Amino acid sequence: MTATLTRVPADRLSTATALLATVPGVDTSRVHAAEQDGAVVLVGRVQWSSEAAAIGAHLRRTPSLRDLHNRIGFHYDDDPHGRAWRFKVP
Repeated sequence: MTATLTRVPADRLSTATALLATVPGVDTSRVHAAEQDGAVVLVGRVQWSSEAAAIGAHLRRTPSLRDLHNRIGFHYDDDPHGRAWRFKVP
């Protein structure tokens, strides 16, 4: 078994931008990385809430991107447990 090593840019912002293209199964064309107060902020929009969570989880696996704020919006909520802000009908 061989492993392919890729060079990761030293700058955290360019690292985040490069990793956005490697999220498996998610269209990240409308997601961008920005830097604010020393943290990397992900902004943009995807179709499903699970895709927004997958992008954040994928980028957090990189040690230099632990301080990451996920501000990605989504069109449809596919969380089976719902959200705290969702109105519950009795």
